[in-house]
Amino acid sequence: HAKTVEALLDARADVNLAMRDGTTALHTATYKGHTEVVAALIRAGALVQARCHDGVAALLMAAKSGRDELVRMLLKAGADVEAALRDGGTPLLAAAYKGHDACVEALLQYGASVDAARADGLTPLCQASKAGHVRCVELLLEGGANVEAAGAVYGTTSLLMASKGGHAE
Repeated sequence: HAKTVEALLDARADVNLAMRDGTTALHTATYKGHTEVVAALIRAGALVQARCHDGVAALLMAAKSGRDELVRMLLKAGADVEAALRDGGTPLLAAAYKGHDACVEALLQYGASVDAARADGLTPLCQASKAGHVRCVELLLEGGANVEAAGAVYGTTSLLMASKGGHAE
């Protein structure tokens, strides 16, 4: 559909026109994983910082779904590496929880805060540990993650999360 999108853009379609919920073409193409379409939208001036009404930015969508090529493309275009949801959830938190190590690596390379926590205090390291994503844990530790950081709600640490999940590796 990249050629169709380019034809519409050539006809002066508003690249940043949003639906009622704030969703733009960039959000939709990112969600669907259409790399060529995302590239065309960025070239046409799509606002990479745009958020839906629920606060979701395209970068978070890409990181959560493990689309590392899109993560890199959006970051290169100037997306905010710390684009957090209302609860403090960042692209790095989402990628770490889902075990998308290539996304974690890209986000760290672009300066994502390795210890940025959600409102409940859980960090990317806690999330990756909880889910047993060893490579993500390793990347976060290499990036300087605080192994002793504890969640604000229960004082849960990464080690406790991994132990609870039975993740000895």
